[in-house]
Amino acid sequence: RALRLVTRISTMRNLVLALFSVIPKMTAIFMLLLLIFYIFAVMFTQLFKDLYRDGLVPEPYFSGLAYSLFTLFQMMTLDEWANIQYEIAETYSWAWIPFLVFIVITGFVVVNLIIAVICDAVHVMGGDEKAGLIGDDDESYFSRESNRVYKDREGRMSGRENNLPTLLESNSFHDNSHISGLTRKRPTEQRLEELQNKLDEMVQVQDQMRKTIEALTVMLVENSSAERQSTMPPSDIQEKPKPVP
Repeated sequence: RALRLVTRISTMRNLVLALFSVIPKMTAIFMLLLLIFYIFAVMFTQLFKDLYRDGLVPEPYFSGLAYSLFTLFQMMTLDEWANIQYEIAETYSWAWIPFLVFIVITGFVVVNLIIAVICDAVHVMGGDEKAGLIGDDDESYFSRESNRVYKDREGRMSGRENNLPTLLESNSFHDNSHISGLTRKRPTEQRLEELQNKLDEMVQVQDQMRKTIEALTVMLVENSSAERQSTMPPSDIQEKPKPVP
């Protein structure tokens, strides 16, 4: 039941849809990250695998490929990576170079790339929802129509150079049709008009329902009064006094 909140709240639904839409891009990013991890794990293992065996470091950070992968994951999360670097730098003074290269590539570039992909998907979905609600803006609408008129005119001029009367007639016809298309109502105005019509219909339906409820109320009151009179005993019914002659 808790998962039903995702479908009922539009913001959560859009966020989940955005996460599903970026799965292909996220898969490519994770494959790239896995490749980077493997390359650096092999390199760190070859460079620093003997430090723990010689007692130069307290933990087997890079004694094997599995240890190297775990240590690199800890470094990517920026969790006490500097302490590991300082311990190894006591033996190898140049150890800061591969450490910084790995931190910059994974901790700053790849992780921020994942966040950027998710944010872009959420932004695109929000823009699509807004465009579906208010329609295209007037400038882009008229720009598309003007480009379409220009392209159609060029196509007719290049394909009908030998038939001038027919070309003029077709041009006048199409120009008039395009002018009428440009002067027709814009998508925003059409949506506003549709919403206004629906609102008027709802008001009419509400008036009809109110009249129906009033009529039913009157009928119920009359029926209840009639039933109450029919159930009264004859002794309770007062007879009208007869007039004295």
